[in-house]
Amino acid sequence: MADRRQIAKSLVARWVWAYKEQTNPDLALGAPSRQQRRQLPYNPDAYKKSLTENDRLKKLLGEKELEIEIRTFKKNQPSVAGKVAIADKWINRGYQATLVLRIVGVSRSTYYYRISHKDFEHHVGGGRPIPGYAYDTHGRRICDEQVKEWISELVEGEGFAYGYLKLTICLHKNMAWRSTRRRCTGFVRSWGSLSLSDG
Repeated sequence: MADRRQIAKSLVARWVWAYKEQTNPDLALGAPSRQQRRQLPYNPDAYKKSLTENDRLKKLLGEKELEIEIRTFKKNQPSVAGKVAIADKWINRGYQATLVLRIVGVSRSTYYYRISHKDFEHHVGGGRPIPGYAYDTHGRRICDEQVKEWISELVEGEGFAYGYLKLTICLHKNMAWRSTRRRCTGFVRSWGSLSLSDG
């Protein structure tokens, strides 16, 4: 226990000795023998009181341990899922949910929502699939390969210094291509060899 709390073992031993000395001087010398235990008076009220005090001290020690572990965990900037996992671990150990969630920094509604939807996996679709064609101003389909060819001709000729926007405008005017600057950007970036500016 001293290693977990980063306390010197001699200090813990001194605390135990002082506690034994304070409660019963006969027990400070060591564990009582069987005969000595039979001679000790049994007091049910004192026994119950010691049990409740023991439980209270265990609770305080556990709460401090919980707070220390969560504080070190929070230094790593955990995600909400990480906070919910650490809160779930301590709540399952028997600590009050409100105390744990307050220390972790997660609202009760978030915690219970994440627990109830634990098996749900969020899939990222990656966007709409690329159709492989575009349209001209007359509504006819133009293959993507044709558009790439037009872009490469522009870059080799007059548009060597053009950015994505000017290339798109040239395609609109000269080739009657009807699409956006982003589509032109996607074509050029798919080649990987050209690096154009945005303007």
